[in-house]
Amino acid sequence: MKKISNAFVGIFVLLSHLTMAQSENSFGTFLAAPVGQFGSTDLGDGGFAKTGWGLVFDSRTRTEWLPANSSIFIHSTYQFNKMDSEALSKAYSDALGNRVVVSDSKL
Repeated sequence: MKKISNAFVGIFVLLSHLTMAQSENSFGTFLAAPVGQFGSTDLGDGGFAKTGWGLVFDSRTRTEWLPANSSIFIHSTYQFNKMDSEALSKAYSDALGNRVVVSDSKL
């Protein structure tokens, strides 16, 4: 379903750009600071995330076939946060009573 919706959005945006559209695009980076449970080091519900980086892309398109003062706006972000392996190892070691080593991995 996600692939179909992504394809639909892609086709919709492409058609908007091809039909005499006026576009504004922006691209940037940001500091991805984990907040709340995502940055927590609590073994029960923590995310054990470190501060990372992110990318943002915005596109605003106005076309003739949309009503006046209407536009299509697309906002996409990507965020990458490494896992705090040391804090996770310590939390599991304390909980289990044995030394636990957590290794970093990449997909």
